[in-house]
Amino acid sequence: ESEVVCAAPPPPDAEEAPQQRWRVTGGGEAGIIVRDGAELNSPVLGRLLRGAVVNELRREGARILFRKALGDGPGRGWVSCKNAQGRDLMMRLQEPGRTAPESTEERRWREELAQRRERDARRREEV
Repeated sequence: ESEVVCAAPPPPDAEEAPQQRWRVTGGGEAGIIVRDGAELNSPVLGRLLRGAVVNELRREGARILFRKALGDGPGRGWVSCKNAQGRDLMMRLQEPGRTAPESTEERRWREELAQRRERDARRREEV
């Protein structure tokens, strides 16, 4: 049984290294599962919706401990960066330590998130 690993190796010293940023790209409308621990049988905290942006705090194999920077879902937890079939659930946004202006794609994702939030708020008001 082979282990699925993320696209980039963990930084040598995660506490001192700049944080890697990731965007959730998988999980469909429901998003990806967030767990309390790195183990796949640890308690589920909720789901991180597609488009959310997270900062990597630590990595163990195919699992990332994150702190949410933008989007909907739990503020902190563990997610898989690939699913069981090897498809990406997370997309790396930039290399650690590099700052770059917001790309067209990032701007589009941010706008889509804002529109989704507005639509959800209108639905709640209708109820």
